[in-house]
Amino acid sequence: MQDYSIEIEELRDNKWQAFNGKDVQLEFVRIDPFVRTTLSNKNGVFKTTFKLPDVYGVYQFRVDYNRMGYTHLFSTTQVCSLSETMMLCCDIIFDLTILSAQIYTRNMHK
Repeated sequence: MQDYSIEIEELRDNKWQAFNGKDVQLEFVRIDPFVRTTLSNKNGVFKTTFKLPDVYGVYQFRVDYNRMGYTHLFSTTQVCSLSETMMLCCDIIFDLTILSAQIYTRNMHK
């Protein structure tokens, strides 16, 4: 079983306060969502527990909350299944992403 939580706050009366939404959803995605569930809210901490798929791969925890009157909230975290080769694969993908971002930034400043 996998636990997931995210804390969401909103600015009301010039103070950051717990967000009181009831329709925030989490997607656990590889290419398509394997899991899509509504998060339970307790004082601005949105949580869920779900069963992980029995398929190796690179996944994302994704929250994409877009409601009128609020700033678009998009949060994504990339993870790998618990295989040593897949963990290595994720490290290489992450390193290549950082390298390509650095190269892109350098080329922009030339």
